[in-house]
Amino acid sequence: METRTIKLLCIVIAACGVTACNRASSQTSTTPPVPMLASTVEDETPAPSHEQPNSPRSIKVRVTINSPADLRVKAGQQIAEGDVMADRAAQRAGLLAQRQQAQLTLDRLLHLAERSDTGDRPTLPTANFAEHEANIRRAELAHAAVVRAAEIQEKRINEIGKLPFPVDLEAVKQHETAKLAQLAQQEREAQANLELARAQLETARASRAYTESKDKLEIQRQHIAQSEQRQQRETLIAQTRAQLTTLDQQISALAAVRAPFGGTVKKIQWEGQSNAEISVVITVDVGGDAGERAER
Repeated sequence: METRTIKLLCIVIAACGVTACNRASSQTSTTPPVPMLASTVEDETPAPSHEQPNSPRSIKVRVTINSPADLRVKAGQQIAEGDVMADRAAQRAGLLAQRQQAQLTLDRLLHLAERSDTGDRPTLPTANFAEHEANIRRAELAHAAVVRAAEIQEKRINEIGKLPFPVDLEAVKQHETAKLAQLAQQEREAQANLELARAQLETARASRAYTESKDKLEIQRQHIAQSEQRQQRETLIAQTRAQLTTLDQQISALAAVRAPFGGTVKKIQWEGQSNAEISVVITVDVGGDAGERAER
């Protein structure tokens, strides 16, 4: 019985050894792995470190020029970011000269407006008729003196006839009467001088009134003329300022066109011309040596 048991154990051990050998043999006899093919995807290579993550691989820049000389790049040229691609320098210089002239005109108009607003017009002196009034007073006094003398002479003549002299006083009376006639003449002259002095005063007053009226009319005429000039000047100032604004806009529009990215000018396409303006499209391959130079 024990012998039979030992035989069964030997058979099991032998079976396990065969199984282990077969397993080892299967592991050493496997075929070698097949090499894999390397895959390449175009346009998926990582961008150089100096390029921005969202930068394009190419860009088209449309510029407007007035002559081929305004174009500052050519096909195949390496450019860096910020390089001038097109510049209408001659046209911009002409606009700058126009702006300078317009600014001088505006400054002159503003200076004239300031002077006209602060200018004082000379006025007429105060009316003075003292001289004429003094002449009238002298004439009145002279006339009054003659009248008084004539009255006294008349009384004298009247008293002569009442004198109790026995002689004839007719000759004396005639003499005094002649003196009275002279006084009457002097009175008429004094009256004429008085009237002349009064007339001269009235003439002076009328002349003054005429001068003042004429001055008022001149002031009104000047006010009208100044108002028209002010309106014209204000219109010119507004037009000049509008011209300056337009020139500033035109000068700003003529600013030099600069490269937004570094790269290589791949192609220059001349699209067409409208009046004096030429439309050009510049195609730039972004990156390359120019971009590296810009980074350095």
